[in-house]
Amino acid sequence: MMIAALGFFRHRSPITLTCIAIALVGLISIVDYLLPGFSLAVFYLIPIALVAGPVGARAGTLVAALSVVALIYVDINGVQARPDALTPWWNGGIHLVFYGVVVFLLVTLRQEMEREEANARTDPVTSAGNRRAFFEHLTAELDRARRYHTPFALALLDLDDFKSVNDYWGHDAGDRLLRIIVDALSANLRAADRLARIGGDEFAILLPQTTEQDLEPMFEKLRLEVDKIVRGEGYTTTFSCGVVGFRAAPESASAALSLADDLMYEQKRAGKGLIRLQRWPVEAAPAIAEPARVPRESPA
Repeated sequence: MMIAALGFFRHRSPITLTCIAIALVGLISIVDYLLPGFSLAVFYLIPIALVAGPVGARAGTLVAALSVVALIYVDINGVQARPDALTPWWNGGIHLVFYGVVVFLLVTLRQEMEREEANARTDPVTSAGNRRAFFEHLTAELDRARRYHTPFALALLDLDDFKSVNDYWGHDAGDRLLRIIVDALSANLRAADRLARIGGDEFAILLPQTTEQDLEPMFEKLRLEVDKIVRGEGYTTTFSCGVVGFRAAPESASAALSLADDLMYEQKRAGKGLIRLQRWPVEAAPAIAEPARVPRESPA
C-alpha cells in the first residue's frame, strides 16, 4: 500500500500535489481542533514534505505557513485552547522556524539528488551525455517507435587517428579536441536530437522522427560543418560514421547500437573520414563520397 501511495504521488503534477497538501493541512487542523489533550503539530510535516521536495521551496513555504496558521487557530479556538494570549503566537513562531528548516533541508536534498543524477548521466570531459543516458533515450525512442510507428535514425561516430593526437600532443589536447567535436556536433543538431560520448573517441547520435530521405543531406552537412570547425581550431582529425535509418524498431537498444557500430567499423575499414548509410531493415545504401584529404598540421 505504501509503495502504491508513493507511486501515486510521484506521478502527480505540482499543482495537484500542492492542492493535496493544502487539503491535508485542513484535515489535520480539523482533527487537531476536535482532539483534546494532544497536539498534532508533528503531523503537519506530512503535507510539507509532500510538496517541499517534489515541487519546490515556494510550495513548501506556502504549506508550512498554512500549517502555522492552523496551529495558531487551534491553540486559540480549539477544544483545549491556550489560556495565555501570547502562547499560541510563541508556539506558532517556533513551529514556523522548525517547518522552515525542514523545507530548506528537503529542497536542498532534492537539488543534490538531481545534481548527482545529472552527473551520473553526463560525460565529465565533454559535458555531453554518457552511455547510460544514451541507452535511456534510445530505449524510450524504441518504445515510441513501436507504439506510434515513427521512424528514427541512429548514428555512431569514431574519430580517425585520435590516438595519435593523445600520443603526440598529450591528453589535454585530446580532451580539447573532444570538446570541440561535441560543440561542433551540438551546434548542428536539432534540439530533439541526443548526443552522447559512449567511449573514448566514440559518439552516438539519436535522431527521433527522422526519415531515410533526410539522412544523407543531414549528415553530409554535419560532416562538412564539423570538419570546418575542427580544422579552424588547428586539427586535421576526421570522423568515420555509420548511420542507420530505422523504419521499424529493432528488438532492443543494444541491437540498434550494434547495427550502427558494425556499419561504422565497416566504413572505417573501407576508408576514413566517410559516412555510410543503411536503411533498416532494407539493404545498405552506398557511402557518401570521400572528402578531399588535407595535409595534417600542428594543433594551434
